[in-house]
Amino acid sequence: MIVTSDRGHSAEVLPKLAGRVRQLIGGVLTVAEIESELQRAGQLRDELRKESAECLEISPERFWGELVADLWPAPAREAVVAHAADLTYDYCYRRSWRLVDGMSDLLDYTLQSGLPVAVVSNTASGQAHRVGLEHLGVGGAFALQVYSDELGRYKPHPDMIFAATRELYVAPSDCWMVGDTVHRDIECSRRAGVGAAILMAPAPNDDADATVLNGHELLKLLRSASPPGAGSR
Repeated sequence: MIVTSDRGHSAEVLPKLAGRVRQLIGGVLTVAEIESELQRAGQLRDELRKESAECLEISPERFWGELVADLWPAPAREAVVAHAADLTYDYCYRRSWRLVDGMSDLLDYTLQSGLPVAVVSNTASGQAHRVGLEHLGVGGAFALQVYSDELGRYKPHPDMIFAATRELYVAPSDCWMVGDTVHRDIECSRRAGVGAAILMAPAPNDDADATVLNGHELLKLLRSASPPGAGSR
C-alpha cells in the first residue's frame, strides 16, 4: 500500500471521462448514460475477477468493447475500443492520490539501505500508476513496478510476486509483501511463499504475520527485523 485517495472514484473520474467518451462517440449517449455504463462495467469486471480461477486480467480492449460498450451501436463501440488504452488511463488515474502517511520516510530508508522495493499492484492501467508515483516524487524509489494489466494476471495469483522476484534476482522467501487486503495481498503472499506477509490496515488480522497502520509503523517494523532481500507492495 503506497498511495491513497481522498475522493471516491465516481466523483473524481467518471464525469470528465464520460464527457470525453461522449465526444468520441458523437454524442449518441448522454454523459449520465455513459457514467451509468461505466459503473455497470466496473461491477461486471469485479464479478468476472471473482469467477476467474486463473486470475486472468481483463484487457482495456475487452473492458471497453465487451463490458462498457457491448450494447452500444457498432461505430460507438469501435471508437472506444480504438482508444481503449488512453480511456483506461483516464479511468484509473486520480489527481487526489497521496502517499500513505510515513511512506516517504520508509522509501528514504530503503534507498539508503540499498533495499530494493517493487510495486506489485492490481490495476487496469499500470501506466496511470507509474505517472502517479512520478508526480508524487517517488517513482525513482522503486527498483521495479509490476502491474496486472501488463502481466496479464492479478493478485492473488502468485505470478505477480514471481515476476518481481525473478526480475530482482531474489527468492520470494527473502521478501516481505505489504498490502492492504487479506484476499488479494496476504493470500498472494502465502501462495508465493514470501518471508513475511504484512497487512496495512486499521485493525490486526490473524492471517497476516504483522499489521501496520502506515509507513511509520512499517519502517519501525523493518528496522527491528533483519532486512529481507527485497520488499514489495
